[in-house]
Formats: sequence, C-alpha cells, structure tokens
Amino acid sequence: MVVKRMLARIGCMLFAVLVLLNLAVTAYAQVNSGSLTLKAVSQTNGKRLSGLRFYAYRVAEYANGSYRMLQAYEASGADLNLETAALQKAAAETLDRYIAARQISETVSGLTGTTGELVFPNLELGVYLVCTGSTADDGVLVESTPFLVMIPMTSSDGTELIYEITAEPKLTTDKPVEPPVDPPDNPDLPQTGQENATAIYVLAGLGAMIIISGFLSPLIARKRRQG
Repeated sequence: MVVKRMLARIGCMLFAVLVLLNLAVTAYAQVNSGSLTLKAVSQTNGKRLSGLRFYAYRVAEYANGSYRMLQAYEASGADLNLETAALQKAAAETLDRYIAARQISETVSGLTGTTGELVFPNLELGVYLVCTGSTADDGVLVESTPFLVMIPMTSSDGTELIYEITAEPKLTTDKPVEPPVDPPDNPDLPQTGQENATAIYVLAGLGAMIIISGFLSPLIARKRRQG
C-alpha cells in the first residue's frame, strides 16, 4: 500500500510539473512573438483585392518596453519617435527609400487570398515596414504608401499590449492598362482617283484586244481557205 501511495504522489507531482511547464512555454511564446493580419480592400470601390503581394521588413527590435533600430537600418536616418501619425509616415517614407536604394530583402512576404486577407504568423517583436506590390489579380493597378506596424502595440486605453495586430492599408485602384491595338494590315480605304484610272486602263485594253481580234479573224479565215 505504501508503495502505491508513493507512486500515486509522484505521478501527481509529475503531472503538475508538466502543466506548469506548458503554461510557461505558452507565456513565453505570447511574449516573444506576434502576428500581423493585413486586409486589402480598395478604397476606390470597396472591392477585396486578391493576389496582392505584401512585403514586411523588420527594422527595429522590441526590448524592455521600447523599440530600438536594427543595425542594418541605423544609417537610414529614420526617427523611431512614432507617437503621431505624421511621424510614423515620415519614418516609413525614409525607411522605404533606404531599403529601395540598398535593395534590402524583405523579412517576410506573401499574397492575399480570395478574401483579400494575408496573415504573417509567428513574427519576432519589433517594428515592421510594410509595402505592397503594384498589381493584384486581373491586372488591377494598386496605389499605396508604405506604413509602419509595431508588435506589440499599446491598446487605445494604454492598459495592455496587443501582440495580434490587424491592419487595413489605404489602397486605391485603377483599371488595368490595356495594350494598344495595332491597326489592321489591309484597312478598307475609300476608292481613290488612281484606282478608278487603273480600272479604265484595264477596260480600254480589253476593248482594244476585242477590236484587233475582229480584224484578224477574217484574215485568218481567208488564209485557211486559200490553203
């Protein structure tokens, strides 16, 4: 009996340890990663845009409650003071020019699905510059500006940190560019004076041949009779 009780207690203790470990791992994952969901909807006509590619560049890390620019972007001159929308826009434009000039590869990229949504899961914490491609499905032209996303971001009331971010970029669309149509090789053109003159010459030639054959026919017949 004593052995059975000891084994039961050890089993309970092991179970409790496993539960605590699972909770610790879950908490660690929640604190050290996040996700970004992008919703691509045209502000021109309200249409959901499928097949639109988004690029995300991790430009800053998050540590001890603040963001710090990564070494690869320190020379960009961008300011991580992101308290207002105007400051965020200025920093995004600066980083976008810096990335384009140095042809830096994106951290992650992907295409929106049929619902116009794209999810980037398991992202490292930090600040991301998000850009879009220029076309979606059906060749629709898309115009947008780069923007910054912070993971985590503070809730509107300032009481909690949000690690699952959803953003709806400002996108405008235009009709696809149609290729120019080449003119037909032999267009139907109106009759000209030159074409009328050619027809007259042909008719005159036929008439002359008929007259000549009229003169030659008796001579040929006479020679046959003499022969």
